[in-house]
Amino acid sequence: MKIVPGNKQFDGSITATTMSLGDALLTRPEISTKVVELFKNTCSLTAYLTSMGKTKKDVTNTDVFKIDNVYGNPKVMWPIIGFPERVVYQAASATQLNGATVPTSYAAGTEYYLYIDSPYFNPNDIITTTNRQVQLFIKGEGTMITPTKWRYKFVLNLSNSTDIVPASLLAQGEQLGRMATKFPELSLTGYESHNYPEWYSNRMCIQRLKASISGSAFKSKLWIEHNGKYMYWNHQEANLMRKAHLYRENDIIYGKATTDVNDTTFVYDEDGKPIVSGDGIIEQMDYSLRRKYTLESDGTIDPNYFEDMMQDIKIMANHEGVLELVVAGGNGAITAFHKTMRNIYKYEPSVITKRNSKGLEIGTDFMAYYLNGVRLIPLECSAMDAPNLPSKPNSLTGRANESYRMLLLNTGITSTGDNNVEMVTLGNGQGNRAFTRKVINGMESLTDSEVASTSLDGLAVQVLMESGVIVRNPFSCGMLEVID
Repeated sequence: MKIVPGNKQFDGSITATTMSLGDALLTRPEISTKVVELFKNTCSLTAYLTSMGKTKKDVTNTDVFKIDNVYGNPKVMWPIIGFPERVVYQAASATQLNGATVPTSYAAGTEYYLYIDSPYFNPNDIITTTNRQVQLFIKGEGTMITPTKWRYKFVLNLSNSTDIVPASLLAQGEQLGRMATKFPELSLTGYESHNYPEWYSNRMCIQRLKASISGSAFKSKLWIEHNGKYMYWNHQEANLMRKAHLYRENDIIYGKATTDVNDTTFVYDEDGKPIVSGDGIIEQMDYSLRRKYTLESDGTIDPNYFEDMMQDIKIMANHEGVLELVVAGGNGAITAFHKTMRNIYKYEPSVITKRNSKGLEIGTDFMAYYLNGVRLIPLECSAMDAPNLPSKPNSLTGRANESYRMLLLNTGITSTGDNNVEMVTLGNGQGNRAFTRKVINGMESLTDSEVASTSLDGLAVQVLMESGVIVRNPFSCGMLEVID
């Protein structure tokens, strides 16, 4: 779908046999998702996901999704794909068995209490600290102190009675992870750990916009071409749709939830109705993959920043073959990325020389790069260059710092056969909540009608979109944010 260039005049004699895009959206709602292609320069990430078929409408309860769609709580849950184990955090410093004394060091052969943030460990687990040579043996089941504080008895997994462990490794906030298990002969049972896949819950976001079109402005039309057929569209409605898709693009990238995991909503409108929305792509990423980088003096990026990120994503993506990552960034980030890649891949101009009727041309756009078993697809993301949104200027280039934000997105197919990044809409048994459009007729109408809903000299168009975005594997997408 595209706008026909050239400011072609709207011909009344042709429109009698030509369908309007507005009518098409009502009678053939399946093309509503294609409308974003008209604004792909403004909504590049949304357009990319749509063009690649990474959308799912009318989501209902399945093995892949759980739906809890009650009033004020349009929630969807899906299983997180990731590594079969995870790290946990110490909810308090490990203590002696009296539960009060925190020793300055821990000795072999002595029993202690360990406190973690969830009931993750089992008896006979071998737990490692950030120093992999320091290991703990878990004795017995955990005891809940609070819902976010569980106590376990442990001893150091050591053979030398003189070895001691510094208190800093078992302090509040430190990481722990299950390394293995150790059982005696004739042990009675093993233990289950139903921790993966965990379920991630998110909410849909309802967005609405309205455009009042005067009787005179109603005559201003655009020609739209879709699959070889021509349709016309009102200029002001086109502007309305551009703005609506722009808002949705911003939300799927930057959106922040207004409701917590306990279904408590923190934002209400003036009438006391809850304002419910979910996390965008950035908020769904694991925090370990949200990192900082600095620009070099020549405007390039040290390749180690995204090479390290790529390899961490590759490990967690459980992917065979070449991993494909979309590098979505502002103009600053994508320009710096291309510069960096051109420094890595030194090329001969003859390789990319082509001849046309006027002579030779040198140079071409690079559509993708291969680096260490990863295919990188640069995608300039206009939301990060939005002139209407605030951002501090970069001290090196003067360009907005936000323009240098870079998302590395694994948008491929997961081991379950689903899109890793996908735009979704809940089903309600009727209509299309991904895109709803209604016309309120005034003195003008889309059809020949003597009935008006209002006395407005013109008509009004309202659109409503209820949608969200999901990232199935939060360890397979990362972000680089410039340090200034």
